[in-house]
Amino acid sequence: MSFNRIGLAWLLVAVVRVAAYGDAVILPSGERVEGKIVRENGDAVVIEVPVSSGIIDTRTYQKSEIKSVEKESADQIAYQEVATLKPGEESFMPSDYDRMIAQLRAFKRRFPSSSFLPVIEGNIQALTEEQRKVEEGTVKLNGKWLSAAEVQKNRYQIEARSLYGQMSERAQAGEYMAALNAFDAIEKQYPNSSSYPEAILLARRLIPALTADLARKKAIAARDEEQRQKGVEITSEPKKSQLIAAYESEQAQFKSLVEEATAAKIKWPPFIPRSPDSVEAVEKTITAEQTRLAGLDVTGMQHSLAAVNRAETALARSDLETTRQSIEAARSDWPTSEALKNVEEDLKAREAERAAAEAEKKA
Repeated sequence: MSFNRIGLAWLLVAVVRVAAYGDAVILPSGERVEGKIVRENGDAVVIEVPVSSGIIDTRTYQKSEIKSVEKESADQIAYQEVATLKPGEESFMPSDYDRMIAQLRAFKRRFPSSSFLPVIEGNIQALTEEQRKVEEGTVKLNGKWLSAAEVQKNRYQIEARSLYGQMSERAQAGEYMAALNAFDAIEKQYPNSSSYPEAILLARRLIPALTADLARKKAIAARDEEQRQKGVEITSEPKKSQLIAAYESEQAQFKSLVEEATAAKIKWPPFIPRSPDSVEAVEKTITAEQTRLAGLDVTGMQHSLAAVNRAETALARSDLETTRQSIEAARSDWPTSEALKNVEEDLKAREAERAAAEAEKKA
C-alpha cells in the first residue's frame, strides 16, 4: 500500500452515492410509506421501498387507497448525493478533496437558490482547509491531526485503519464477501492494530447478514434452476444437448474460480448462487469463522486500548508513575498491541529526558 501523503482514501464511503428515497405515499390510516416513486399514472402509484441494505420492495398502490403523495424536489434529491461530502474523523487523499469539492460546486451551479447552499458552502470551505493541511504532509486520524513525523511513526496504524475503512465501506454497500476479505487482510497484515478489535466486531455482525443473504439467494437460484431444468426437458435435440453442455461448462468455470481462490489463500471464495461448489465453500467458511470469531478476546483488546489511552494522558501531564501502571495494565490484556509498543517507546524517551536533566543538575 502506498503511503506517500496517505490521506486515507478508504473514506470514500463519504462519496458513495446515496439512493434517493425521499418520496412518500400517505395512506388513509396516516401510515407513511417512504421510498422512491418510480411510476405514477391515472390509477396507481408504484414506489420502491428500501427493506434492508441492497433489498428493494416494489409496491403498487391504487390511488383510491392513497390519501396523498409527497415527492422530493430536484435539489433535495441531488443533495442526497453530496450530503456526505464533508470532513470526517479521518482525512482524504488530496485528489479526493478535488473531486468532492468539484461535486459540491457543481451542486451550487445547478441549484443557485437551494436552501442547502449554506451547508454546501460550509463543506466546501472545510474541505478546502483540510486539503491544505494534507498537502503540507499532515494526516487526520480518529479526529486528531498528525504531523508528518507522527504519520511516519503511526504508519502501521494508519494503514490498518485504511483497510478497516474499506471493510466498513463494503459492509455498508451490502458487499459482505468483499468486507470479510478486507477483514482477512487486516488479520494477516495488521493483527496488532487498534482497528483490529473494531474489525472483529464488524465481522461478527457481517456473518449473520451474509448467512441471510446466502439463504435468500440460494432460494432464488433454486427456483431458477428448477425452471432451467424444465426448459431443458421440453427442448428438442440438438438444442437440448447444447443447453446441457453450456450449463456444464458454466459450472466448470465456477468451480475453477473457487479453486483459484483457495489456491490464492483467499479465505472467502467468490459467492456464486448458481454454483453448488461456491455455495458449499461459503457455507463451510461461515461455520468455521463464526466459531473462531466468537472465541477472539475483543474485550481484553478494548481494555488494553483504554489503558493505553490512560497512559498517554498521564504521560502528557508528566505523570510517569501512572503511565507505567497503565502500561502494565495494557500489557496484561494485549501484550502485542502496536499502540502499547508506541506508548512504551514514548515513556522510555521521557524517562531518558528526565534522567539526563537530573544528571545535568548534579553536574
